[in-house]
Order: sequence, then C-alpha cells, then structure tokens
Amino acid sequence: MADVYFAKFNINEEIYEVYSDSTLRDKLLLKLYSSLVTNFSINDKDGTYKFTTLDKNPDTLVINGRLVKYGPGTHVSYDENADDIIETLDEKKAAYVTFSFDVQNEIIGFVPKRDFGFKQFLQRFKSLVEATAGIGEVQLFLETDTEKLEERIKFLESVNEITVRLIPPNDDREDFKALFGTDADDVEDSGATKFLIRLFATTKRTLKISSNYIQKLLKAVGLGYGQMYVLGVNRSGEKVRIRSEQDTPYTKSILDLNKDSIPEIAEKTRAGISELKGLKARRRVIKNNEGSEKE
Repeated sequence: MADVYFAKFNINEEIYEVYSDSTLRDKLLLKLYSSLVTNFSINDKDGTYKFTTLDKNPDTLVINGRLVKYGPGTHVSYDENADDIIETLDEKKAAYVTFSFDVQNEIIGFVPKRDFGFKQFLQRFKSLVEATAGIGEVQLFLETDTEKLEERIKFLESVNEITVRLIPPNDDREDFKALFGTDADDVEDSGATKFLIRLFATTKRTLKISSNYIQKLLKAVGLGYGQMYVLGVNRSGEKVRIRSEQDTPYTKSILDLNKDSIPEIAEKTRAGISELKGLKARRRVIKNNEGSEKE
C-alpha cells in the first residue's frame, strides 16, 4: 500500500488584502486555476520541473495531473548474457508525482515517491505557482492528523519544547483573532505574514498541552496553517522528537497499483477532502466551546 498525502494551499503575501476585500480570495483562486499550465518550466541545480498531463474541470475548479522533474541521470539494469550491470545515460531521466488539486477548497492530494519526496514536491509546486500565477507568495503545509499528534504527545512523560511555524488563516479576521489572540490590523502594520513561536519549559517542569494557548496552536496546525515540532522525554527517560509533517501527516491509503493513477488519486483526494472538512468543522466547534468555557 502507498499513502495519499494532503497539503493545504495558502495565500500568504496578499492575505491582509483578502481580509479587507471579501471577494478577493475567490478572484485570486480563479487566477491560480488559470495559471497552472504545462508550457512553463523551472530549472535549478537538480534539473527541470514542470506540470504535465493536466486535466482541468472549470465547474469544480479541480486540476488533476503530474509534477515532473527531469535531468541527466543513469538507468541501471542487469544483462543476463554478460552477467553484469549495464548503466545507460539518459539526458532526461524523469521522476514524477501525481496529484489532484481542489483549488476552491485549497487542498492538494498527492502520492510522493522515494526519489521525489513530499518536501521536494511542496517546494516545487510552490515555486511554479509563484512564478506563473501572479498572486504573490504562497505557503503549502501538509495536513496534520492532530488526533495522532496529540496521542503521540500524551505518551511523553514531559514536554520541554514546542516550536510552531504559522501563517495567517485564509478565512477571515475573526479566525485570525481566535487563533492568535490579537487583531489582524495590529499584525498587518508590522508587515509580518509568517510566525515562528517557540515555547520552553524549565528542566523541572513540563509544558501544559491542555492549556488554552497550546490548544490554539494545535488547532491552527490542524486547520492547515502551520507545522509543529515537539521535544520531550518518554517514560524511559529518552529524548523524543515529534515532527507533525514527518510523524503525523493526514493520509489515505491507496493500492500500489493505483499510486500513479490520476483518476484513482483524484477519487482518494475527493474523499480525503470531505473527511478533512468534517474533522476541521468539529475541531473549530470543540475548541471554540472549550475556549468559551474557560473564559
């Protein structure tokens, strides 16, 4: 079995303009939808990157296709007659990742490969979008299985450090205030569109995961607006590191024979997005109710 990963696509550079104009988000997403093309590529030290075999649905704003990288490489095979290894040079040796991008819901489903991992896919996807869409800088974060993340944290005897990378939510100013505890206008004046939050406990104490503040950070990560790193100690006294992207991503299983199939990945992505929307809706309600009770 293979896994379909999910990435939350986020408008970042124009986010405060989106807060000020309720129609702008949809306009930017339509611009994004139109900008993904197969006749543009980026070259760097690792090779050439481009979108290929794109299939766009203007009614649903879903784009299915592949992100391919190619460049000089070597194919290795076994020659039975010579009983030896044969190496063949290929100037356009390729690796690719198949994806399905629901632009309206801002979620990408994809199956990473050993030679084209999730970090490389997210970075190349981001670079291609920023070079062609004209919507400013964007950010992509893997969707996190926050239930699994919290379960992993609960097994720790103590939590010594939490680091969170966050961006402003794509929804509205109210979401911003709920997650960050301050008005978007105040932060906009600073020019900040990315945030790095680091929490430390003393050696004799532990960070309280159930606290309202840390629960807000978990909520932001669970909604697709960031990633979390946790450092703690387990019951055996060993240091444990938990990274949301590597250790607790939200995934859907897919048969190996279907991991490159555009229709199969599109269907798995559709099902995953439906489930994610339900999980996020419940997460908003639960956390908001908990916050109200504490207040």
